[in-house]
Amino acid sequence: MRSLTQVLIALCVLHAILGVILPCWRGSYCFSQPEDYKSYAIINLFRDGWARVSILYWFGENNTVLIFKARLIGVPRLDSLTIIDDKELPVEYETVGKDRLLIYVLGAKWINVTYYTCTITFKREEIWVVNYTFPYVSFLVLPEKAVVLDINTLPLRIYSKDKRMVLQMPPGIVKVAYVLTLNSEVPISKKKETDVLSLLSAYIFPLAVTCIGGVVAWAIMMWYQGLKVSRLKGLLDDVDKEIIRLIEDMGGKAYQYEIQDKLELPKTTLWRHIVKLKECGILSIEKRGRTNYLKLRGRIFLKKLVRG
Repeated sequence: MRSLTQVLIALCVLHAILGVILPCWRGSYCFSQPEDYKSYAIINLFRDGWARVSILYWFGENNTVLIFKARLIGVPRLDSLTIIDDKELPVEYETVGKDRLLIYVLGAKWINVTYYTCTITFKREEIWVVNYTFPYVSFLVLPEKAVVLDINTLPLRIYSKDKRMVLQMPPGIVKVAYVLTLNSEVPISKKKETDVLSLLSAYIFPLAVTCIGGVVAWAIMMWYQGLKVSRLKGLLDDVDKEIIRLIEDMGGKAYQYEIQDKLELPKTTLWRHIVKLKECGILSIEKRGRTNYLKLRGRIFLKKLVRG
């Protein structure tokens, strides 16, 4: 009984020792990730497409991490790569692939990785696009005079620093399209002159051209109608003109028998005049049952034709 009690006590002591030692041992050699809310990246974009990336990885006050595997933003230019710890001392590292590093943290509170890269931007004609993935918050500093055209996700914050737009982006995929305007300042007087010229070229000039074109088209149409009227007046007799007047008085539409009743003409004679008016392009004939339905074409033009 006594030996059994001693065995149980020994097991409890061993369990307590392992509970203290194993977590420390495991934490010292595993690949750990820093706390989300204290890790971030700053990406400074330049006008030529290059970017200066500065990533801060936070591990905490009581850090037991010895080795940290970091995935970078883009492929770094190795001769520009520097890594320092919280004591501003250089940190040893090894490259693992194009965009990954094996960093020997050795218990530092935080480390800062800085480098230059040109692999997160590309240009399509005049439009620049920056595209990267980062698991923590990033601050994207656009070049001076940059204008954002498109963005894949809503920024957490937008502000200006040293005349440059800064986008505070949430974790995940970031894709921003932008264009660069002229870098030189334009005097205020020149800006006003440019604004006036832009207004003239955008609105007043097209409106003036449209008005002039409309006047010319109207003048050509009136000239053509006058020419057509003078030509038709020589072809139409008094009966033709009377038929046109009667149909006009009836709203521009009438049945053939209605015209025949008013003019008291033989059916064949009236039909000959109707066919003549149709061939001149003045009337259209629509068959309705056993009679014809007559319609005038171009009533304003026909008023000039039968005037006087």
